Order: sequence, then C-alpha cells, then structure tokens
Amino acid sequence: MKKVLFFSSLLVLCGMVWAMNYQDIDVNPERRESKPIWKGLERLTLAEKENAILEIELSNDAGLEAIEHSKLVENTWNSGDYDGAIELFREFTDLKDAACGIQWKEPIATSAKWGDDVQIGTRDSIYVVCLDVDNATNNLFAALLYPEGTQHQWTVNISEDTGKTWTETYYWWAATYINDISAVVLGNRFYVGYSYQGDSTSARIRRFDTDSGYVDAAYWWVEVFDLGSEILDIAIASTADYTDMFILYFAILADDSLRCYWDDTTATSWEDFDPGIGNAERGLDACCQGPLDYMWVSYIGTDDSLYVSGAW
Repeated sequence: MKKVLFFSSLLVLCGMVWAMNYQDIDVNPERRESKPIWKGLERLTLAEKENAILEIELSNDAGLEAIEHSKLVENTWNSGDYDGAIELFREFTDLKDAACGIQWKEPIATSAKWGDDVQIGTRDSIYVVCLDVDNATNNLFAALLYPEGTQHQWTVNISEDTGKTWTETYYWWAATYINDISAVVLGNRFYVGYSYQGDSTSARIRRFDTDSGYVDAAYWWVEVFDLGSEILDIAIASTADYTDMFILYFAILADDSLRCYWDDTTATSWEDFDPGIGNAERGLDACCQGPLDYMWVSYIGTDDSLYVSGAW
C-alpha cells in the first residue's frame, strides 16, 4: 500500500511532534539488492538537474582514487555537464557503493491538499517520518525515508508558516538499503541520523540550518559509530527544550543490543554510553525529561514486550 504523508494544522495547534516507523513492516528481501547509484541522477528531470548541487558520500575505507573520482564527478555535474557526470559515475567502479546528496538551489514546493491537510514531500510510499519544530524560528521540519526500487532515500522538508506549505530542501540516496532515520532540533540546527551500508554499517549524522533548511556544508557528515553490526533502528533525542546543550544518538543493532552515543552542539566527538540493554529488537524511541536532562528510551524487546528504561 502506498503511503502519502499529509500534515494537519491540528498538529501545530497542539504542539505535537509526530514520528512514524514502518521499519518492522517492510521485510521484502529484494530491498537489500544494490542498484547503481548513478540511476538516481539519471532519473532526474532537466529542471531538477539544473536545480541540483551534487555531493558524493563515500565509505570510510575509500581510497585516494575513489575520493579523486568523486570530486571529478561532483565538479562535472555542478558545472552543468550532467550527462558527462553520469557517464563518469558509470565508468568509476570504485564509486559503486557511494551515496549521493543533493542540495536544491531553490527548494521544491509541494502544493497537494486534502481538505485542511497539506502534503509533505513530493513522493509517496513513505517508510519513516520524523517531525520536529525549532522554537526560535517556529519553523517545522520533516525528514522522510522512502524506498524507490532497491534504493532507499531520505529528504529534508521545511515549513515556515506553521505547516500550511512545505518545501523540500535536501535529497539523499544510496545504492543499498538503510533501515531507519531519526531527526531532532538542537540549537540552530536540524539533525538527521541515518546509516550508511558498506562493508559494515556506519551510523552517520548530517545537520541543516533551522532558518532555511539548507545543509550545513561545513559540517558535511559525521560518523557517530561503526561497530561492524547492522543498524536496525535509530532514535535521536536532544535537550533543546531545556539546557539546549546535548544530543543523543540511540540505535538498536542486529545483535539485539541498544547503544547510545552523545555529544554537545558541536556534534563531532561522540562519547559512548552503554545502557546495558541486550534484548532490544524494534520500535525504538527516546526523549529528554527536564530540567535535569534525564534521558529515557522505549523499545520492543525480543520477547515482543514493551520496555522503558532510562533516568540516565
């Protein structure tokens, strides 16, 4: 069944933050099959190509040759030679496991409505939804994860008028699958946590300006951890409503362990905190309890029971 996300003004009036996760529903093994990453560039319309600033994301073990090739593809694309960039992508086999990010020069607006509700994003079959609000600007943000064929993709969307209209500012996709994303506001940034599937699964994070929704190009992306295990579920939480100081990155791994990493607003030097949980399977969520900044998580265990743990 295709899922299209609509935003109701009632959510704004109630001040709610809503997250949906269909991760445990989609069990089709075909989604794990790789598809050439350049296909994502090939399917863009000419107008989209002209509106796209391309960046290529590589695995941590990428060699100098792969880095040089990625820069050549980026420069070729961003100079306006889209066909040449796609052909280079096809030729460079060392980029087959890369991911692509596109910063739209002009955000792409959505205008579909259903009664009083407004569609968020330009695509259907949404898989995960993460919503948050920036208290300083009142801007709303939605990070959406959705599959298209065997590729998994996510976008950043912003509303500057309490949810009446939305625009897509950023578009990311990889040749292989990812299970989950999570997103949260901290300070003047909107953070999106996701996984990068290469030889192992790297937990990564990007951030976006809360006044525009544009990617923080200086920050680019940061690896939070890589423990050599597949990441099944992600939940990011922050103390934005209290001290505005800390961000936490929770994840359920394939070995049923729940891991936590935290940092301050620099979000570049992540510290490991082991909550001692080894029976986590799915349905992960996390929040902060102020004013003492206690952190709590909930999850469904391997015995299908719901657990809540925290006061850390």
